[in-house]
Amino acid sequence: MNIEQQPIENHQVKLTVQVEPSKLEDAKHRAARQISQRKKIPGFRPGKAPYQIVVRTFGEEAILDEALDLLVKDIYPSVIEEAKIKPYGPGSLENMPKLDPPTFEFIVPLEPEVALSDYKKIRIPYKLKSITKKDINKVLDDLRERQVILEPSTQPAQEGDQVYIKLNINRLNPAEGVMPSLVSDRRMPVVIDSADKDNKNEWPFTGFSKKLIGLNSGSESVFTYKYPDDSEFKELRGTETEVRVR
Repeated sequence: MNIEQQPIENHQVKLTVQVEPSKLEDAKHRAARQISQRKKIPGFRPGKAPYQIVVRTFGEEAILDEALDLLVKDIYPSVIEEAKIKPYGPGSLENMPKLDPPTFEFIVPLEPEVALSDYKKIRIPYKLKSITKKDINKVLDDLRERQVILEPSTQPAQEGDQVYIKLNINRLNPAEGVMPSLVSDRRMPVVIDSADKDNKNEWPFTGFSKKLIGLNSGSESVFTYKYPDDSEFKELRGTETEVRVR
């Protein structure tokens, strides 16, 4: 087996492979046996018809096509091994320029090569940040919130409460072809933020949880809301909505 290598773009290699004609002849006979096993030939048991009978019955081209498939499967692992390349993925048979001798052209993607420079010389100045009392209190508050015990309440919702709601939001005057519903019967828990907290990433909009203050279990609130031009949710900027909370 003779193999020629040619590097090509996109970090691939073209392998031109020539094999001995005897290997193709052997593959043709194996292909004929497989064809005679799958397809009935009058007067012969499956797989027992002579080679020339199979050729006359199904044609040289049908046998050659199957033989080439068999031959490629046979030689490809050896081709990769003899070429001493490291494929990134399976190669593909791009062309078969001639049959005498049988010649195949494979395109094989190669493993990426990474050349590390002297990365150990890269340094970024680092200055230890001083820890303030405010930072400590923030961590303590976070720990308290994580360990909080939830207890049922019959009082109207207030700051710090966790409430369970069913939410519907619909566009007012939606443009043609635009679905009016933004949120439909969404059931979710909400923790009501304190008055001095302004969470720009709050969903469905900043200040939503504060709208729940004063609501009782089972009550419903309906109000309108227009997403401002500087809303964090860019696709909703300027959108007027009706909000219904139970």
